[in-house]
Amino acid sequence: MAFRVTSTSHATLNFGGGRPSQVLATASRIHRSVIANLDHVQRLERDGDRWRLHLSEGAPLPVSRSRQPALREALDDPPSARAAAT
Repeated sequence: MAFRVTSTSHATLNFGGGRPSQVLATASRIHRSVIANLDHVQRLERDGDRWRLHLSEGAPLPVSRSRQPALREALDDPPSARAAAT
């Protein structure tokens, strides 16, 4: 099953393979305008007073200051524990 998410600015994300609940189980809001799939994280790095999340593809993503602690905690959990928590 595939599904699509469209933002208010009409940007579209397509998710293929798997049910929406499976994909969303590994997704996390890291900024007011960014949702990232935590299964594809390579690293989280600090750039001055900002944080950037690097995924396996694409440009680094911004991480808000308020969401950074929860993201770090989620990244400390192994992927199987994240999936089991939902």
